[in-house]
Amino acid sequence: MMFVFYAYNIDLNAIIVCMAVVGVVALMIDQLFRFLEKRLIPWRQ
Repeated sequence: MMFVFYAYNIDLNAIIVCMAVVGVVALMIDQLFRFLEKRLIPWRQ
């Protein structure tokens, strides 16, 4: 999606928003996996 914004319409605001969304989603996935690891594998603390 960021490539499409850059290739067809150099809209830096849309690119920055996409980068921020990707970062937030990655952070949420990381926190989800950490939570699941604590719940499913309690001996790995």
